[in-house]
Amino acid sequence: MYTCIYCNSNYDKNTEHVFPLGLGGENIMMNCVCSSCNNAFSNLERELYQKSPIALIRSCQGIVGNKSRNAVSTFKAPILLCQDDISKVVYEVGQSESMQVYIRPQIMQINDVFYVETDQLDNLNTLMKKFKAWKYGNLRIILKLPESKQKASEYIQIEKIDNNYSHKRFSEQLKIKNEIFLNQIPNSHHLHKFMNPRIYLDDSGNLKIRAKTKKDAVKFILALLKFSDSKKLMTSYGPITESMKEISVGFDFDSKKSEQALVKITLNTIFHYYPAAKYQIVMQPYLDFVKTGDKKFSAGLERKNSILDSGVNTHNIFLYQTKAFLSARISLFNGQIAYQFLISGLNVMEQNRFSQVIVDYKLNKNLIRNHIIN
Repeated sequence: MYTCIYCNSNYDKNTEHVFPLGLGGENIMMNCVCSSCNNAFSNLERELYQKSPIALIRSCQGIVGNKSRNAVSTFKAPILLCQDDISKVVYEVGQSESMQVYIRPQIMQINDVFYVETDQLDNLNTLMKKFKAWKYGNLRIILKLPESKQKASEYIQIEKIDNNYSHKRFSEQLKIKNEIFLNQIPNSHHLHKFMNPRIYLDDSGNLKIRAKTKKDAVKFILALLKFSDSKKLMTSYGPITESMKEISVGFDFDSKKSEQALVKITLNTIFHYYPAAKYQIVMQPYLDFVKTGDKKFSAGLERKNSILDSGVNTHNIFLYQTKAFLSARISLFNGQIAYQFLISGLNVMEQNRFSQVIVDYKLNKNLIRNHIIN
C-alpha cells in the first residue's frame, strides 16, 4: 500500500512514470502518486508535449507515444493556415500522417458572401453531410470544453422558430456528441486581422468554427444556417494559386499547464532519487502549484547552457545544493527549452554538490551522475 503525496490517499498500484514515456523516459514508476492524480496530471503533460512547441521537436525526433512503443507521434499543428498573397484570403490547412499538407474542406464568409474551398472533393462531401446532420440534429456550438467530465461545458444552443434562428448561452454538464467546436484564432497570430469566419473539418472529422471572437462565430453560423435554407449554391472564391507556398504553423496551448508539467516532472525526479524529499514540509508550495497552478516561488525559462545541455539526444535535470536552497533545472531536447526554480529550505545533498539526471530519449534510459564543486 502506498500514500499519494498530492492527495494523501492510500492506493495499491503505481501508474505514474518518473519521466514521461511520451518524452522518451525509461519505464520506471513512482511510488507516491495515485492513479487519480496521475490521470489529472496527464492533461498537464499533454499540454507540454502534444500542444506546445515541444510537440514539433518531439515529432521530428521520432519519439514514440505512450500507448504503443512502435508508433511514432506525428505532430499535428493546432493552427495550420496559408494565405493567398494576392487576395489575402486565409485558408485552413490539413496535415496527413506523412506530414503532407492540403487545403481542408471549408465554408468561409467574405464580405457577407459564402464560399466553399477544398482541394479534395470527397472531403467536401463529408463536410456538407456533417453540417446537414448538425443542422437537423442538436444545433449546439461548444465554446469551451470542460477539463473533466464532472465539470460544465460552455455552449451555444441554437433554435429555429418559424424561419428565424435564435441562440442562448449555457454552462452545464453535457454529453458531447456531433457538436461544432469553436477554435478562436489568438489575437497574437500574425494572420488574425485577415481571418474571415469559417467552418471546416479537422483531422478527426469533427466540425470546427474558426473566428476572431465568439460573437463573430455565432453571427457567422446563424447567417450560414439562414443561407442554407435558401438552397442557393456556393462557389469558390478563386483558384488556389502558387502564391500560397508558405504554411503558417500556430500553437494553441496553456503555458501555465506546460509550466506545471515541467515542475511535476522535476519533482518526480527529485522524489525518486532522493525519497526523503517528498516528506519535507518545504515541498508543499511546489506540490500545490502542480495541483492548482497557484505559484508561490521563483521560477522561469532559461537560456540553453552549452555545458549542461551538451549531451546528444538527451533531456537533463540538474540539481545543485546550496546551504539555503536546492536549485532545480530541467531542460528538454538538449536545451531547446529550459526551466529553473529554487526550492528554499530543501537539502538532499551536501553543500556545493550537484547531481544530473540524464534521460536518453532515443534509448529510453535514465541515468544519474553526482558531482562535487570545489
